[in-house]
Parts: sequence; C-alpha cells; structure tokens
Amino acid sequence: SMRSAQASGSGQSSQALSSLEGAIARAPDVPRYRFHLARAYAGLARYADAREQFARVRALDPGGPWEKLALNAMVSLPH
Repeated sequence: SMRSAQASGSGQSSQALSSLEGAIARAPDVPRYRFHLARAYAGLARYADAREQFARVRALDPGGPWEKLALNAMVSLPH
C-alpha cells in the first residue's frame, strides 16, 4: 500500500506509528497519544495527517496544555 511505502523510509517511525495507533484505538480521548502520533506523521512528511491529529488534540483539551502544544506544533508545520 502507499501508506506502508511511505512509512518504510524509516522502520523506527513506522514502528512508533503502529504502537501509537494501537494506543489510540484503545484510548481515543487521550490527547498525549494523538500529539505524539501527529509528531510522528510530521516526521514522515504526512502533514495533512499531522494537522488532523493536532486538531483532534486541540478539541480534546480546550484551554489546556495539550491544546497549546498542538497549536504551536501546527504553526511550525510546512504549509
């Protein structure tokens, strides 16, 4: 699949992605997991996926520290 081809550039990143995606499947409302997933996507140049996860983080933690982290991280993504 295209997704696995993209991720295969870095075995470590794709391993991290799998474990984060698994953690999110079990705990979808934990902003920390989604924040790290978004960072992992950004590291793989999957910026649309990263933005989507940062947006979810912000929605899960309105006014909180994770929302601020996600906002700052989104601003630094390439446009």
